[in-house]
Order: sequence, then structure tokens, then C-alpha cells
Amino acid sequence: MNLNFATTVFVGLYLSKYSSACPYFRRQLTEEENDYTDAGIEDIGFHPPLPRRHLISSTCGSEFCYGALTDLEPFNIPFAELLDIGKQNPDATDFNYMEDSQARRNELDGFQLNNVGLSGAAGYTYVGQLLAHDINLDETSKLGEVVDPSTLINTNTPFLDLDTIYDFDGTEALLENDKFVVNGRDFARDADGVALIPDLRNDEHRIVSQLTVAFMTLHNKIYDTLPGNGQKFERAKRDTIKTWQSVVINDLLPNLLDHAVLEKVQDPTKRILYSQEMAEQGLMPVEFSTAAYRLFHSRARGRYRMNADTDGSDGNPRARLFDVGNEEPLLVGGSALPTGDDPNVASLVVEWNRFFFDGTDPPDGSNLSRIMDMLYSRPIMRLPIGEAGTPTEVIEVDGDIVDDIVINGKVTASLAILDLVRGQTHSLSGGIALANHVKEASDISFEVLSIDYMQNGNVFGLPPTYTYGDVPLLLYLAHESVRDHEGQLLGQLGSRIVAEVIYGLVEQSQYSILDNDSPDDSFESQI
Repeated sequence: MNLNFATTVFVGLYLSKYSSACPYFRRQLTEEENDYTDAGIEDIGFHPPLPRRHLISSTCGSEFCYGALTDLEPFNIPFAELLDIGKQNPDATDFNYMEDSQARRNELDGFQLNNVGLSGAAGYTYVGQLLAHDINLDETSKLGEVVDPSTLINTNTPFLDLDTIYDFDGTEALLENDKFVVNGRDFARDADGVALIPDLRNDEHRIVSQLTVAFMTLHNKIYDTLPGNGQKFERAKRDTIKTWQSVVINDLLPNLLDHAVLEKVQDPTKRILYSQEMAEQGLMPVEFSTAAYRLFHSRARGRYRMNADTDGSDGNPRARLFDVGNEEPLLVGGSALPTGDDPNVASLVVEWNRFFFDGTDPPDGSNLSRIMDMLYSRPIMRLPIGEAGTPTEVIEVDGDIVDDIVINGKVTASLAILDLVRGQTHSLSGGIALANHVKEASDISFEVLSIDYMQNGNVFGLPPTYTYGDVPLLLYLAHESVRDHEGQLLGQLGSRIVAEVIYGLVEQSQYSILDNDSPDDSFESQI
């Protein structure tokens, strides 16, 4: 399968009726590809689901566990230091914190800051978010209380099986005649506007919610084209999952990771961190879930051009992820999707050709991702407590409220602080220590970043008062991304963590596109 083809198929099946001239298409689907029954599927027959091949960790019993990739000692510094680095700070002249802003861009004339960095199509940020929800949820630890990660339960099944749609903790999305009930681009909802889906994280905001609905609609479309009545739901589920895995493997990862590392990791014998045993257990490494993958938070923009109503042109506003006290439309989920039928409400329906496009010359009106560095956009440094997808209570560490900026009567939380404190809560090793471990345990040659580089070799770096011999893994990987790829891709260590984990988990999936030992009559394989 060619790079980007899986996503092309997905966009073609679901989105073409909304954007027939979508520039993201590499090519138009053939008549045979659009007609599922003409692709020879009906002649192959149904293969029953394969049994799960994972082992169950003795630590977590019948549950899936978190854990560490190495036995390195945790890196701990006073929480006050983490709070200072990740704090909400509107001071444009203070470059040693993680909040980006317009004022900071003005302060450094000519310097390419994160918010204007070109890092490709913004849609990959939210494919990545859907992936995070699919494989990982920690409901065990408490922020600020350091724990052994091997004692933590992963509520999700980690095998890229879309369990947040199909089967999440014993529940599933609303079905009717084996098809998901959706309302156009929106979920079915109850009388209070609550989405009738298993995992409400997928209703955090309007982009990830519509992406989730897209895969539910894809399931329905595949189901409608299957012949006969037997096992149609399970087969549509399998084909949707395999298409999802193709999107991740063939499209998402090449747009986020170092290509040389990605090529090596496809060979299981070249993996040095995430072992076969870990993959069989479905182990979720905290180096992945709490550091390498969380760096993608820095890719999220503060506001987006959703469609012609919110494209920032001719006096139109753009839509903001979270409220920062202005009058722009908000993308916060948890209620019915505004469609523009009401002339007083801006439509928030996604035009996907603004989020996915081909090449390095993005079309006018499209959305570019921010680069990966230690700067987060202001709206995600101002998460309102208690909204859909945000912290449910005021964050306290050692008895002190972490953030106290109030917007429209709501206390807000800094996502940078949440990420940094969570890393220490989960007993992560330091970034320098892990990089040295990888370098010494393999024949891989790369330069380990120094404290001096991270403090002085970058405009945005560690505070000058920072005196510790290592750094939180999240910050190390941010600086590595900037050094190796100017923030366009993760660096060598970050890419290895993400690639080894994702490939290992997909190989253990009940329906795996990387399983070469079983027959594959799925829709994804036919195209």
C-alpha cells in the first residue's frame, strides 16, 4: 500500500460527498474500489476472528498494565521546578517557560516561532489524538503522587482495535441493526446533549469528535456493501479496524517520525526498547504514553479554519479549541454540533480538505500544524476545569492550586504542567539517561543532548537557574526534535519509542495488517 493511500481511501469513502474536489486525494478511487462487492470480496468467505495472542501480565492479573521500557532510576526534581517551567505566563520577554503567544512572536522579530512554524497538515495532530484515546487511558494514578508504573491499569485495550468505538470497558456506541447511529457529522446524543459513545474523550472537541464519527460512518458504509447476513457486523468491524491501522502505519507515522528510524523498526530484530514479550502482554510504556506521545500536544494550534464560516477571511472568525476570553466560536465538545442552520451560530462542521492535503505547498485556507518543541499554544495552557475533555477538578500539588488564571468565571489548568507533573508521577527516567542507555545498548550512533545545549543552545530552553544533571523526558524529546528535524518530526530517540511501541502493538492485534501468517480478505487488503 502506498504512503497516504489508506487515508485517501478513508477520505474517499466518507468525505467525498462533503468535498468532491478534496486536494488531499493522491488519485481518484476506481469504480471497482468504490463498489465494494465488485472487488471480489463476496467470493472469499468469512474468516472467524483470531484469538488474542497477547499474554496477561502477572502484575495486573487479567488487566492491561503500564510499565517502563528500562530499569533506569526515575528522575525526580521538586514539583516547584516543574510548575515554574510549565506555568501560565503572559510575559513575552521570559523565554524559559512553555506558553506561546502573539506577544512572543512580536518580541523576536524574524525568529520562526512555533505558532508560525510549518509542519504539514494539521489533521495528523487529531488522528494522533484518536490513536492516543484508542490505546491508552490511565484512571488509576493521581497527579503528583509518585507511583510504580507497573501497578497502573490501562483501561483501554492497547492493540489499535478502535475499542473506544466498538467495546470500551464493556460498553459500545449506540447501534441500530448492527450499524452505528450517527447524526450527520455528529454523535447520537441524549436529551442532555451527552454523546452516546463509550469513551467521552472522543467528544472533547469538534475535530476529534467528527473524526470519530467518520470511522463510525466508514463501518456503516462497509456494512451496507457486504453480501449476506452472517457475521456482517464483525466483518465490517474488522475491515474498519484494518483501515484504521493502515492510516496509522502508512500515513500518520511517516508524517511524525524520523524516516530512517521508522524503516529500521519495521524489522522486529532491530527493536531495542519494546520487546516481543512486552508487546504480547499489551504493556503500555510510560515513556511512550507520558512523554514521547505527549509531545504532540505542542503541534495543536490555538484556533482553526473549519470551513467557509470560520476561515478567518472577510471578517469571519476562526474557531478556538478552548476559551481564552474572546468572542470567537469555540470547538469545545459535549453538546450537539452547530451546523450553521441557525444564522446566529457559526458552523463548526469540518471541511477535511482544510486539514489534510498533499505536498509542501498547502492550499489557501488550510490548517498547518505547529512544530514540535517545548512551546504550547495559549488555549491549551488555559484548559477550563470541568469542560468536556479537560480536568474535572482544580489541580493541586502538595496542597497548592497549580493554576489560578480565571477566564469567564472558570479556573484553568496548564496542559504543560499536567504533562510535566504526570511524567514525574509515573516515575519516568530522565531524557539524558534514557538516550545514553539506548546508545550504549545498541550500535546506534547519535549525539546525546547536553544540559548546556538545552539551556543555552536554543532561544527557548531551560531556565538559567536550572541546576539538575538531567531533564524530564518530555523536554529532552522536544529539544531533540528541534535539533534533528527543526521540529517537523520527532528525533531519533522519540521516534524509536513511538515506532517500536506502535509496530509491536499492531502485530499483536486481533485484526492486524502486519500479520503475515493469516489470510487477509479485508476491504483494506483488496484496495
